[in-house]
Amino acid sequence: TWVLSNNVKAHTHAFSGGICKTCKYEYPLKITAQSGIFVVTSNGTNIRNQPYSTGSAKVVRTAKKNAALTVVKKTTNAANQVWYQLSDGNWVYSANVAQRFTVKYNANGGTSAPASKTYLKGNSFTVSTVKPVRTGYVFQGWSTSKTATKISYKAGSTYTFSKDMTLYAVWKTCTHSYSGGVCKNCKYEYPLKITALSGTFVVTSNGTNIRNQIIYVDIS
Repeated sequence: TWVLSNNVKAHTHAFSGGICKTCKYEYPLKITAQSGIFVVTSNGTNIRNQPYSTGSAKVVRTAKKNAALTVVKKTTNAANQVWYQLSDGNWVYSANVAQRFTVKYNANGGTSAPASKTYLKGNSFTVSTVKPVRTGYVFQGWSTSKTATKISYKAGSTYTFSKDMTLYAVWKTCTHSYSGGVCKNCKYEYPLKITALSGTFVVTSNGTNIRNQIIYVDIS
């Protein structure tokens, strides 16, 4: 079938809610994978049954500020807005949420690692100043590699990041500096070799203390 070109003209869509007001063409949505926990940044945020892809999109509920939402997919609609699909199948506008990331700390052979903390995308985070401990080693700082010998994240310093992250403690073998038999740097206790000894000994200093353990001397 043919038509004379003088009788037709190119049509430019004018979308309203994803539907062309003139020809009723529906804007095609390309939905792609997206995952993560997103936090509501605007109180009373609308959760809709579709990403404004058609004029029949409805509000199914509202979310309070700081509410956590599980995102599984995303799309861009006719108005060039990015929308996120939630695990329940409904949608939220990207401008009303921010992705949440978690920083975890791993003592990497030691103990007493700092507690994990969460941050929102675009915000900076400060590395914990809580130091893990490991007998025979001195704590240096943190790295994203558990085999690192040099630090990439310094305690107390501020950084930005855009994904979940685990920081591993970086250790250096301690060259002991003893005070009272315990290393001042790594708390390593000087190993005592106890051997047999018997006999009667006489106290030579008046008021001598009898203790429940040996008082180490500083042998540094």
